[in-house]
Amino acid sequence: MTKKYVKKFATFEEEQQADDDYYRNLSLDGKLQILIGLIGHTDPKDGIVERRIRIYPITQSEEG
Repeated sequence: MTKKYVKKFATFEEEQQADDDYYRNLSLDGKLQILIGLIGHTDPKDGIVERRIRIYPITQSEEG
């Protein structure tokens, strides 16, 4: 079970510095686990990130 903590910061800069420190001190395995969680796969060998784009034509309104 993972413990979750909540911290309150006085400024956005203080919060950003805490985030930077957290990720800087995180082990490589910890960083990999976060990446796998973001990709959504449990096995890194299955992790293929695809980008999909849908383009819609712009229709001009009829001039009247």
